[in-house]
Amino acid sequence: MKKYLLIMAGLFLTAATFGADWPEWRGPQRNGIVAESPALVDTFGENGPKKLWTSEKIMADAKGGWGSVAIAEGRGYVYSNWRYDVPIETRTLKRPALEGIGWSKEMPEDLREKVETARESPARTALEDKALRSWVKDWIKANVPESLKKFQDASYRRLVDGPKAVPWPVMEKLATIVDKDFANAAAMESWIEANGIDAKWKKQIVSLFPTKVTNAFDKIFCLDTATGKTLWQVELPGSAPADWPCSTTPCISKGRCYVKGSGRKVYCFDAATGNKIWENVSKAKPEATAGSSFVVVEGKAILHEIETVAYDCETGKILWTQEKINGDHSSPVYWHKDGKTYLVVNCAGSTICFDPADGRILWSVEGSGPSTPAIDGDKMAIFSNNPPVGLVGYRLNGEKPEQLWKVPISDRGSSPLIYEGYAYAFGGLEKARGVCVEFETGKVAWDQKLPQTEFSSPIVADGKILVVIGTREKSPFYMIKATPEAYTLMSEAKVGVRCTTPALADGKLFLRMLDSVECYDIKK
Repeated sequence: MKKYLLIMAGLFLTAATFGADWPEWRGPQRNGIVAESPALVDTFGENGPKKLWTSEKIMADAKGGWGSVAIAEGRGYVYSNWRYDVPIETRTLKRPALEGIGWSKEMPEDLREKVETARESPARTALEDKALRSWVKDWIKANVPESLKKFQDASYRRLVDGPKAVPWPVMEKLATIVDKDFANAAAMESWIEANGIDAKWKKQIVSLFPTKVTNAFDKIFCLDTATGKTLWQVELPGSAPADWPCSTTPCISKGRCYVKGSGRKVYCFDAATGNKIWENVSKAKPEATAGSSFVVVEGKAILHEIETVAYDCETGKILWTQEKINGDHSSPVYWHKDGKTYLVVNCAGSTICFDPADGRILWSVEGSGPSTPAIDGDKMAIFSNNPPVGLVGYRLNGEKPEQLWKVPISDRGSSPLIYEGYAYAFGGLEKARGVCVEFETGKVAWDQKLPQTEFSSPIVADGKILVVIGTREKSPFYMIKATPEAYTLMSEAKVGVRCTTPALADGKLFLRMLDSVECYDIKK
């Protein structure tokens, strides 16, 4: 009996620690794989997976970023570049707003006349939706030569808006007041009336003048993974970049929480208390938009942003900087070779392997883009945003990797998976697909058309791929069988994820929603 109890206790302890932590971007090995997982459900059921809790308000998406949740020792960590709007009295027309409705000062007169005639033609006005966009693309292909390629966007906007587009003479008048400050809305509207602009265009014109500015602060939350309650939170001054919010995932290592803030700040906190241990300033441009996440190796917290920088984990002091390893969204992944750990990262025009000890570059290969490469032993898959590169497989060795194959699918943010000898990738935006590729041969085992999808980095556990399928709007969550035999959608949960990579710890699924984190129990 005593022996039996000891065996059962050991089994219980083993089961209790299955996949217990997800401490950094894409998991403990940064490859999206849960090496040891409890058995998971085979279907989410009609009502979706069992929700355990919803956190307090934590903004995501365009109001807070697309970073994922990190899990360590019963705590969940999430960063938000929390944006908020402040009303303004003045009214100022900026050039990008005018260009957004098709204005182009340099467009040749003959091309402009052709576009203006076509946008109000019977052929154009009879079309809507997909048929319209197809017609517009064909018209541009036939009428805008390669020498005038820079005017394709303006032509596209004018043709899509059709008869509803603000007339060209009105846009010429608006171009004279770009960057002019009107004291208030009344002054702006007086100018519109004084310039004899037809009232039918007033609403559209007024909408071009911003009525608010966006500010932001950085917020780091620590949540109890059992209840979702906030254990601690830190609010810091943040910057509101011109386009996308900062979208980093915290990295938890040896009781510390490493976070890239917006603007140029980088931080290290005590993971248990939230007390700040150090902060530093990166060399990135203040308005830079970062989607990269820290990786900790050999006492160094390394961040790939504009250039790659290693910070001392204890003090935050910069130990080395490597300008040739440049980019601002991809995060490094581990490559273990002959007892040493190297890092591999997608850069602006290539994929680079470097030594974390000093930033020395070992090799570079064809690749690029914001996504994170996937490495499994001597196999590496890169999912590039460059169509000529696409999804590409390499065999790693001590020198330059050997390229094995390419598959023509690309995405500007999704990361691939390598699992049991096959590479998986999901993305492609308007022509979205899910593909499974035999790694040794490059043979496509299956190729499945998907709804519009991008920025969708999958994870795998218990032989099941878990992936967000959708765009930045509310997206469903898929469970797909991780097998080359056929594309098999096991279940779909319409929970409204905001297009971030899921985190999985001990059979609990952590998802970033529009204004919260939600936790679901998907254990069998």
